[in-house]
Amino acid sequence: MKYEKPPLTMDEQCSQLIRRGLPEHERKIIFETLSTINYYRLSAYFLPFQQDKIEHNFKAGVLFKQILNLYHFDTQFRNILMPIIEQAEVLARMRITYHLVTKYKDPFVHTNQLIYTNKFLGRQIAREDLIRFYKGTKGSIDWNLIWGTLCELNLIDRKGNIINSNIDIDALPAEWNNDLKSAILKSFSQSPYDEWIEKMHSSVRESKEEFIRHYLDKYYPETKKFPLWIVSEIISFGQLSKLYAGLNSSDRKAIAAQYNLPHRIFGQWLHSLVYLRNVCAHHSRIWNRELEIRATCPKDLPERGSWSNRVFSLLLVLRYLTPPTMQWNTIIWRLRWLFWNNRFIDIHAMGFPKNWDNILKKVYS
Repeated sequence: MKYEKPPLTMDEQCSQLIRRGLPEHERKIIFETLSTINYYRLSAYFLPFQQDKIEHNFKAGVLFKQILNLYHFDTQFRNILMPIIEQAEVLARMRITYHLVTKYKDPFVHTNQLIYTNKFLGRQIAREDLIRFYKGTKGSIDWNLIWGTLCELNLIDRKGNIINSNIDIDALPAEWNNDLKSAILKSFSQSPYDEWIEKMHSSVRESKEEFIRHYLDKYYPETKKFPLWIVSEIISFGQLSKLYAGLNSSDRKAIAAQYNLPHRIFGQWLHSLVYLRNVCAHHSRIWNRELEIRATCPKDLPERGSWSNRVFSLLLVLRYLTPPTMQWNTIIWRLRWLFWNNRFIDIHAMGFPKNWDNILKKVYS
């Protein structure tokens, strides 16, 4: 569909909102707000106050101040979350780094390919990668048949280990469409390790940290490498999560054991926190948000009954992944204060159960 909406001036944006049901006497505050906050950033907060999703008309009696209050509540909630996420991130950086460099007695252990899985090194493909890379209608493909054919062509073994990475596109079955062939070629050509190393070097090169400049001047001319304890402080949280996901199972298990978690759960929780951090860092809506990357709930987790695809589940994740020194009583008090001062907010829309404070208190107890 061709996009034909013209840009609107501030006055036109105000008039549009008033035409959709906001009161005329609020024109001044609407204008002042839109002069500082992008219309489409605010539009996510219009939804609970609108009576339809087609014409976007507001319910009778709705005031712009109500929308603004919701927006400010969300901002304050993110401001509570960010320091907690930071503590979980810092702890994960330390524990992953410390485990690897002390176990292998090597400051450059991250450049040792022996610590990674074949999949991370690009020596193995997975069926889910084929499906993820395929751009066509996924329901029309028999992936078991595709997998079996790739094995018969002696390109992979049954576990997905690559036998021959030099794919002749013409040797693939003629009935396979171009989207499928493209997905196969991408699966065979990708190396998450190479991508990780490239991004790591880019992050280090772009860093303005004093310790980076010192290392570049004093040690890098001879080593041509950076020790992991420097790398882990420079790379993004997302890159740290990918590093952990690429490690062999014994190292992943040892790191996750420090949190008393199964390694698959810990890796998935890291991934979900990267998502939450990015949402908060980009000042995106948390209230009433259905998480695109939700945290998996272990079967034996005591708080399983409170788990959902809303933000409260990630608060539980943070409760498990932050240091024991984290002042959770203070955090709970700040949340109570925020909810009390914004009693119009439906906190259940964020997955908070009635006894949410007691549930957060009981974790680790």
